[in-house]
Amino acid sequence: MFQEMILQGFFIVMPMFISLFWAILLLLDKKTNIPKRYLAFFFFLSTISYFVCALFFYGERKLFVFWDNIYLFTSLAAYPLFYNYIRVVTKDESLPLKRILLLVPALCMAIFSFWLYFSMTPQEMSIYFEKIVCRQPEKNGIFSPLLQLQQLKLHLFKVVFTLQVMVTLYCSHKQIKQYNNRIKKSCSSSCNKQLSPINQLFYLFLAGSIISLITYFVGGEYLFERSWSIALTALLHSIFLFAIGFIGFYQNDIIVEFNRDLQATDITDTEKSAEGFEIKSTKQRYLQQLDQLMQEEQLFKNPDIKITDIVVMLGSNRTYVSQLINEEKGVNFREWINRYRVEYVKELMMDPEQSHLSIIAIAEMAGFSSKSTFYRVFKNQCGILPEAFRKRDIE
Repeated sequence: MFQEMILQGFFIVMPMFISLFWAILLLLDKKTNIPKRYLAFFFFLSTISYFVCALFFYGERKLFVFWDNIYLFTSLAAYPLFYNYIRVVTKDESLPLKRILLLVPALCMAIFSFWLYFSMTPQEMSIYFEKIVCRQPEKNGIFSPLLQLQQLKLHLFKVVFTLQVMVTLYCSHKQIKQYNNRIKKSCSSSCNKQLSPINQLFYLFLAGSIISLITYFVGGEYLFERSWSIALTALLHSIFLFAIGFIGFYQNDIIVEFNRDLQATDITDTEKSAEGFEIKSTKQRYLQQLDQLMQEEQLFKNPDIKITDIVVMLGSNRTYVSQLINEEKGVNFREWINRYRVEYVKELMMDPEQSHLSIIAIAEMAGFSSKSTFYRVFKNQCGILPEAFRKRDIE
């Protein structure tokens, strides 16, 4: 029994220490940037939230009743902070002050909760913890007006929390999808797969949100009565928190660099238009230069080639070149590059002198950095798999 209590206590505090670990590590990192600061703040709030949860499960009534007011703020502020983190990573290097308004619901709930706390008597605080928080049956069935407001507060918290989860996840997914489309228009591949960490963070946060919703609606007292459920819930939260911190800490700074590249090439749009850019340079001239870069210089072999690289070579601007490829070639930048790569792969597979090369080696020579991407693109363009194409050519 004693060993079980020790193990249970270990699991209860595990999410708190993991959150604190990543919060400190993200702030002390020499390569820290604005996104990492947002993530660090998110982990600091999570540390407080899990500290309050630990107070509840350890039965620290007086401390819990006070810190529960702060818990309302930290829990409701976590999701807006996560959305701001996604926003900073995928779109803005800094956020306007109006984004702070996303924290208004959390702040209002905390102020209302503190007002109720300081208005209650010691007896009402005891009843609040035992009868309302722990959901023990009340003999009389009637609470004082302040305790009724406490009940209303907890119901309101669940509603606001649920809405925040839904809105945050929807807006974050939309933001990532928009950024993904920008990548496809500007990168020949996934730009060193810098989107993968963002997608992983989103799905981890989605899983963590589902567990949090279940925990809130089931109730802590239900978990408290079942030691295995406490350990399982805390373990799942710990896994998600550690994974989010790990991915966020090792996030690829190319995301920020890519955004700066786009902004730098977009700056020239108004300047070039003012100089009569489209009058001086015809579409045909740029189309010829684009074909020359692909056919003669074979830039498609670079797995990390970006539209901004080509823009610099042409002395043009990103918007113009992107529109030119879309309108004249009928595809986005990535699909246009992959066309050249597939043709080069087919050329090598049909060359008897290259028969000793494996299909994967040929794909890498053509600029494909991912086996799965190569097979998918080749099948879409040729209608058959590379092995079938090579076998058919030999026969």
